[in-house]
Amino acid sequence: MEIQLFILEYALTSKYPIIDPLCKLNKDCMTATEKSRGNQIAIGFLATCRAHLIEGTRFLWRNNTFIFTSHLALRNFANVDLEHRKTIKFVTFRIVARYYDDEKRKHFAPFPSPGYAYDKPINLKVIPRTKEKNLARKGFRSYTWDQVVDFLDAMRPPFDPNHRSGQPRPRLLPNLECLRMDFVNFPDDFLTPPRGTALHDLASHDLGCTLNELQLTGLPECLWGQEIAAHLSGMVKDDGLRLTADSVFVYCRNHLRRLSGWRWDPTWYPKVIRGWKLLADEHARTTDKTTAPQRSHAHHDEHAGPPRMPPAPKEEGHPETQWKKRRTIFKRVPIAIDDETRTWCEFDRLTGRPIPDDAYDSEDDDYDISDLICPGCGIMHGPPEEH
Repeated sequence: MEIQLFILEYALTSKYPIIDPLCKLNKDCMTATEKSRGNQIAIGFLATCRAHLIEGTRFLWRNNTFIFTSHLALRNFANVDLEHRKTIKFVTFRIVARYYDDEKRKHFAPFPSPGYAYDKPINLKVIPRTKEKNLARKGFRSYTWDQVVDFLDAMRPPFDPNHRSGQPRPRLLPNLECLRMDFVNFPDDFLTPPRGTALHDLASHDLGCTLNELQLTGLPECLWGQEIAAHLSGMVKDDGLRLTADSVFVYCRNHLRRLSGWRWDPTWYPKVIRGWKLLADEHARTTDKTTAPQRSHAHHDEHAGPPRMPPAPKEEGHPETQWKKRRTIFKRVPIAIDDETRTWCEFDRLTGRPIPDDAYDSEDDDYDISDLICPGCGIMHGPPEEH
């Protein structure tokens, strides 16, 4: 029986991520290489007997990684039992921008990657909209930031008729630790700004402080892209890691292709999220101030402000720091995109930015938090980009 389980586990573990499980594949969101791949798992094993079905289902959801290309595929994932959804630690969202127009005309946009800045513009794929005699706004429209909102909304707790009333429902992926979001065809200074507060409400409140690591590729480097990155950082726990990188994919000539070559720099740009919170707590203890409103009565606890969420777990085994006064934190950072090899990187807690190994200077070895202390209330706040 043990040998059968080893064979079953091997047969149901894919070498590549599984795209849109339980859904029909959308060829527009797949590269030519992904389309040409054959079956990666022997799903027929699950139909041989009940024991293989039970054990094989556990192997299928626990041993594989998944890519979702639409929020509908993500919502459909709620059909998987919660027991199996709890085992998923990492998923990827591939968000391909969609464009619509009432008239047949071409629309061009700059390449989302700075390395391809001198190439011809992208001839965007535009989906024709059916003309209707109504008061709806016409013209060129995009489904971009709202698509991000739909993905995050699908991560909220799904409806479960068997769930006990009075207990909080678990999220779609309750134990998710790392989320990667690949933005495709989100050019700089091209899209309209996001509307409303839905994105902030989902990322910073409904899904706030739930991830240890967030990976973002392809976000535009304009003002709106930076704003979206700041909102999405709300999903990361204190002392968590956010990685941003250049575009990985581009959709042009009616197919999705991966950016490659010497012009594309597959490098992560890491940042520690809210590493200053630990320093704020220390400052509050030394000055007898708090970072949240005081609780006057026990029965008013529900009105005493948002609860303090646990920070990301500490990573053990890091090297010793050279700094004596400067407050730092170590994180393991991937050396390249799609590479599981990681290396230690030291970050400044005040700014969250990495510190080069050869940057030690005794004159800079200082710890000054005066820039982050509010002169009005005397409480330490975060950098402006995290507000």
